[in-house]
Amino acid sequence: MTRDIAQFAIGTSEDEISQQALAVMALSLMDWFAVAIAGKEQPATRIVSRIIQEEGGAAQSSILGSSTKYPARAAALVNGVSSHALDYDDTHFAYVGHPSTVIVPAVLALAEHHECTGQKFLDAALIGAESACLIGTWLGRRHYQAGFHQTATAGCLGSTLACARLLELDLEQTQHALGIASTRATGLKSQFGTMGKPYNAGVAAANAVESVLLAGYGFSSAGNALECEQGFSATHAGEEHQLGDLSERFRNNCLFESVQHKFHSCCHGIHASLEAFAQIMDDCRFSHEEIKRVSVSVNPRWMKVCDIKHPQTGLEAKFSYRFALAMLALGIDTAAPASFADEVCQSTELGEFADRVQVEPDAGHPDTATTVTIETHSGSIHNQYHDLENLPDLAIRTRKVRAKAESLIGETVVRQIWDSIQALPYTGIDQFMQDANCF
Repeated sequence: MTRDIAQFAIGTSEDEISQQALAVMALSLMDWFAVAIAGKEQPATRIVSRIIQEEGGAAQSSILGSSTKYPARAAALVNGVSSHALDYDDTHFAYVGHPSTVIVPAVLALAEHHECTGQKFLDAALIGAESACLIGTWLGRRHYQAGFHQTATAGCLGSTLACARLLELDLEQTQHALGIASTRATGLKSQFGTMGKPYNAGVAAANAVESVLLAGYGFSSAGNALECEQGFSATHAGEEHQLGDLSERFRNNCLFESVQHKFHSCCHGIHASLEAFAQIMDDCRFSHEEIKRVSVSVNPRWMKVCDIKHPQTGLEAKFSYRFALAMLALGIDTAAPASFADEVCQSTELGEFADRVQVEPDAGHPDTATTVTIETHSGSIHNQYHDLENLPDLAIRTRKVRAKAESLIGETVVRQIWDSIQALPYTGIDQFMQDANCF
């Protein structure tokens, strides 16, 4: 796997990359900028930023919110934390991970430092995101269920491959980079609901930068680190699913094209239930006072991820089916990051409604789907099934992502960044960063 995925990452030609896949990458880049800019003032981002500012270093790459440049590794760390601080960034259910929050900060930092073209940056980001999906699929659900945060594990490895492609490492160097990253890639789900979750993403991005730079300078490591005895898979509960010819698979079915963008500022595992609940409320037009009981059926793996029954902080509320549905029922905007403040957990009214919500595991549901049942005091029962996997076409997705971005950072900034993203194939990253006015 180490050799095959390395060859895929550095050997895939530009001709094999579809315009549709690049368009989805561009959309995720817009989404990434929106959530990262919105997240730069979050406590986790400020604390990590303080550390790198105190350390200083070579002026190589930009962090959002500052006109001062920092070492590429440090910039990747801060921008990774910033883009995951709100837990509002894109998700891929092939491996239950957030690809862009780890891939983009690392590739952007190195691309800016090495003055790469925009097209080279986009290609590397897409191939890195696809690689993260492939590695996550190869590792399988057991890896995730064991408690590993796939955003930071498979994400770090995919980000390493993206950076290796960007800097044009050869096959041997890329395998060494993966070996270095494999001994650095880490992240635990026990951090969900704390600052540790976005920190996982930032560390993964920084580790990718470091691994590739070391390999490029001649640092060696195990060349089969993913699959060898006592390697990454063996020590991280990997299932090692057969993936076949990776290049052929990519040409026929680019996994990253089905990336999911969030439209609620909470764990993506809750989104299907929010959509189903909202559909019932819209169709039936009854108030929350009329609801006697809410039943939510979800895949069992979500029970250890986003079923915090009595959240004490806004971060924990992002991982609580009960509170997220209560917020929606009482008319609180779950799309607004500010809604998930610590104060919501102290609301008697929200707590009372949350006690009416019952979450049950159902292995018959895929990761992306849920069934919500509402029983009213009058005795009527309403069911709604929703599956996030049923994506709308790209034009609709683009409108929704842009609307979300505008709500986070304003229409003017979104228009400026979007125009710069569309011009990326014809510009350099330095020019892109200036045009996007991201500081």
